[in-house]
Amino acid sequence: MKNKKWLRSVAFILLLAVAFVGVSQCYGIPNSYDTRNLAAFDDEKEGTIDGLVFGTSVIGYSWNTPAAWQDYGMAIYHMGTSEQPFAVIRPFMDYALKKHDIKYAVIDVHGLRSKTVISSLKATKVRSAYLNFPGEFSRFKVLHAIFDYAEMAFEFYGKPKDGKYVNLNDKSYYLPLYIFHSRWVDGLKKSDFVTVENKYMGANDRKNAFGVMDCSGYLNLWDYEITGEIDGFQRQQLEMLFEYGKEKNIELIFISLPSFRTKDEQRELSNLIKFCNEQGYDTIDFADETVLNEAGIDLKKDFVNKGHLNSRGGIKSTKYVCEFLKEKGYYTPDHRGEELYKSWNKSAKAYFNFYENGWKNKK
Repeated sequence: MKNKKWLRSVAFILLLAVAFVGVSQCYGIPNSYDTRNLAAFDDEKEGTIDGLVFGTSVIGYSWNTPAAWQDYGMAIYHMGTSEQPFAVIRPFMDYALKKHDIKYAVIDVHGLRSKTVISSLKATKVRSAYLNFPGEFSRFKVLHAIFDYAEMAFEFYGKPKDGKYVNLNDKSYYLPLYIFHSRWVDGLKKSDFVTVENKYMGANDRKNAFGVMDCSGYLNLWDYEITGEIDGFQRQQLEMLFEYGKEKNIELIFISLPSFRTKDEQRELSNLIKFCNEQGYDTIDFADETVLNEAGIDLKKDFVNKGHLNSRGGIKSTKYVCEFLKEKGYYTPDHRGEELYKSWNKSAKAYFNFYENGWKNKK
């Protein structure tokens, strides 16, 4: 009889734990593009991804997995998120390595702009970065990496005093239910309980993918000299990533995707690319007009706003990177026709139907 009571107690505790995790999931951040994209990555079959792409929102607009697949058969997935803290790249890769033999990673340097470093440490951005991440226990590894990163960034740049930034002593980050307990007031939706599928291999499926802004008038922002050096914090973060790549035998390629920032910010991005190149890494700087022209990007038609390409521009930048990887001799086998990748053909076909209809029906 005592044994039965003991078993009932254990069963009750287990059920309570499962219920708590389930409710915490429901009361997390609202469904978003980042949520769907990372869930789509997590759903891919084991051993089907060769390369990864990381970065801030510029990645979500500039990298198109279906295009890399349809035209090259390359199995390259992006794990970028909005204002992604640069520190999450390593734990994200650790997670990917559990299922895939990752050969290389393409890393956009926008996340290391000093302004973005601080902005990425706003409490809302930190919660988004780790709570969107698949895998309950891996999230804490991501969170710890962000906390360490924040501590170093605040020590170097100083912490803003407006209260919007991550508090390293706030334990509520470990309890999503506590943070979001009031969301029921606004009303939970079906997507809070059931993951909304991104059936396009993480490609941008938002309406703004079809926006158009004439950015030709901003070309003068790229008229600057690359002078000066990167700062100590930026150097530290890049060197940590260099060491990680060597340790895991992952080749790193650094890139600055098309965007129009102030001249000082563009110079900062180009200095980051220059430093990586000087350390022996292959780099691509889209703030070089020659690169932009080779990629065929139209400043009048291929941007959705000053900082991001639309879906048409994103396909062009993706193809340019794929050609670069091939020419430089990275591991880029054509997997089209392989049984293991059968679902990729289906997803790419679905995406390009979405893409063509989106432009055709654009108002």
